[in-house]
Amino acid sequence: MTTEQNSTERLREEILADAKRKAEEIISSARQEAEGILSNAEAESKRIRQEIIDQAKAEADRRSELVLASVPVETGRLRGERIESLLESVYEEASKRILDSEEIDLSEVLVNLASDAISKMSGDFFILRFSGTKQNISGDELVQRILERIGKPLTITVSEERDIASPGIIIEDNEGRQIWDNRLLERLKRLWPEMRRKIAIEAGFISQKE
Repeated sequence: MTTEQNSTERLREEILADAKRKAEEIISSARQEAEGILSNAEAESKRIRQEIIDQAKAEADRRSELVLASVPVETGRLRGERIESLLESVYEEASKRILDSEEIDLSEVLVNLASDAISKMSGDFFILRFSGTKQNISGDELVQRILERIGKPLTITVSEERDIASPGIIIEDNEGRQIWDNRLLERLKRLWPEMRRKIAIEAGFISQKE
């Protein structure tokens, strides 16, 4: 009985020892695995953190470049608006002076406007329409001076009309197929695109090449 008890006791101790050894192996393996997982997790966390930092830096750089790129564009836009405003004020002032030219004798202006237009029109019969309130010249005198300026025989009739807005003259042929509106405001309107460019160049707003 004693021998059997001793054998049983040894077997029990061996089983316990083996179980303890296996438990320690399992715990050690689990610890190593856990340490590996934690190490990998820490490395992944650092990688993700650095990736987020890099992305944020790249986005900040991109936005900074966009802001810097927009500066000359915005500056150009504001400069263009300012130039346009100044040129518009020139146009408005010129228009105002034309309309306020009540006290100025526009006789020579009418002769020049009519002669210039008629010299570019075909035919030999023309009708002149103008407001008689802005110049000190009669219709007959106007016709005479135009004929002298052109230097060839033409038939010209004159119609003074007080309801013509803007000083100047309107020329048309006998059949109404050719009409030349040489009122000063209309001439300003037609010539303004080229005039505004020349003004902008002279004032240094733009270069000759622009």
